[in-house]
Amino acid sequence: MKNIHIGSLNIDTYRGIKNLKLEGFTGINLLTGDNNCGKTSVMELLHSISEPTQLQTWLPHIRRVSSSRKCITYYEGFIDLFDKENTDEPKLKYLIVDCEKKEHVITGTYTIDSESISTTKANKLSR
Repeated sequence: MKNIHIGSLNIDTYRGIKNLKLEGFTGINLLTGDNNCGKTSVMELLHSISEPTQLQTWLPHIRRVSSSRKCITYYEGFIDLFDKENTDEPKLKYLIVDCEKKEHVITGTYTIDSESISTTKANKLSR
C-alpha cells in the first residue's frame, strides 16, 4: 500500500486503544485530545499504512522507556504494540477505508518461542 487517501480508520486493537473509529478525513486533519488519550498511537498507525508488513515500519514506534522501569528492551517494546488484555491471542488489528471505499485490513500477531541464550547475546539483542 503506497500513498492512499484515508476516508476512515477503525482501530480494533492497538496498544491501549480498542474499538476506535475515526471518520470524515479531509485534506488536512487535526488530532486533539487530553494527554495520554491515544493521539500518538493513532499517528503511529497512520504512519504504518505505507508498509505494514515491514519490521522497519514499526521500529520507530517501539518505546524504550516504561513508567515502571527507565529502559526496556526492544522485545518488551514490541510486545507493547499488541493488546495486553488478551494474552491467549495477542493481536493488533486496524482497518483503513480509502476515499474510493476500498478496505485495507491490517492484523498482526506474535508467538513466544522460548529459547535460552547467553547474557552476552541477550545484551546484543537488546541494543
